[in-house]
Amino acid sequence: MDGNYSSTLDIRLPRAEAMIILDFSRWLSYWRILNRRVRYHGKTRPDLAEGCREKIDFEFVKWIWNYPHKRMPRLKETIRESNMKEKTAILKRPAEVAALLKELDSALNKRGDQRSGERKADEAD
Repeated sequence: MDGNYSSTLDIRLPRAEAMIILDFSRWLSYWRILNRRVRYHGKTRPDLAEGCREKIDFEFVKWIWNYPHKRMPRLKETIRESNMKEKTAILKRPAEVAALLKELDSALNKRGDQRSGERKADEAD
């Protein structure tokens, strides 16, 4: 799942196969926001629609600061009430994200190798 729109969780959760929550520190979030702001000053980021410029305002800074104690508990409660508890990973550090991506890449490569072997066996028949 992508996004932080809690108002649509009831629609998205039943359709999700897995949920990954990036629960990074506020300071890392602030650093990355500042870095993006400097990097894309006066430009549109590649992941945003044209004309949608990067901005930092007090409401956004406050939202990030309050997220761990206002939003995260509600999100965790929603997950507990759904069938997603066993399908949810909460990652607290970028190193955990890197490890998960490496694990997924390895699993996909093994899966691809198995399918390739199956196709070769089918072609031999």
